[in-house]
Amino acid sequence: MSTIRNQIGEKLEEYYKSRGTAQERAEAHSAVIDAEKTANQKVKGMIGEKLRRLDALTGRDTEPQKRKAAAYMDLGITEIVQAQRKAQNLLTVAQDEVGAFIEDEKKSYIKSLNGTALAVLSDEEKEERADSYVRSYLVYGQVYDKKQKAAKQKFDELRDEVARCRTEYNATLLAKQAFIDDNKDLIEEELRAKRLRDLRKSGILDELGLAEKKPEENTEEDTEG
Repeated sequence: MSTIRNQIGEKLEEYYKSRGTAQERAEAHSAVIDAEKTANQKVKGMIGEKLRRLDALTGRDTEPQKRKAAAYMDLGITEIVQAQRKAQNLLTVAQDEVGAFIEDEKKSYIKSLNGTALAVLSDEEKEERADSYVRSYLVYGQVYDKKQKAAKQKFDELRDEVARCRTEYNATLLAKQAFIDDNKDLIEEELRAKRLRDLRKSGILDELGLAEKKPEENTEEDTEG
């Protein structure tokens, strides 16, 4: 914020240098400080909003997940698994839409290079320029015209949908894990039964002489008559 302070300070100094009193200079100094505080608050607000969106996108914001998971915990495990698959599919679709939107913006920029001096660039160079240009306003918010503003707004909406889908998906995972924890004894029992079935099929018990012997079938013909 030192740049803002310098800019305002220079203007106030120019204004007061010939006729400003000590009181006026003190007030001017306070104005500079207040202006910097206001600018700092705005920047912190913007950063805070970006961090909240990032937490939602990456799944670090666990409170919404826990609240949603509570609703799933009343369901049976079959319903929870079905909800997980549905949420995962929706998350994939939302992520694909973000990727497709970025690609469309890049293609639009590359198309705009036709008829300019940059048209002679290689495809790779155009791709690099397009990637840098699109990310500047979509990701970093460096918006300079209405078209970029509209694209940025749409991009944020798509990413908010990704965040919502991720929260829903993670909620189903929490609910499934809670079910697993609550039914650990049944799961361990089933795992033991499965290992025993695999062990019997492997033939190792036969090699060790531990396999249960099957009762011999009576092959003698009944000759009594």
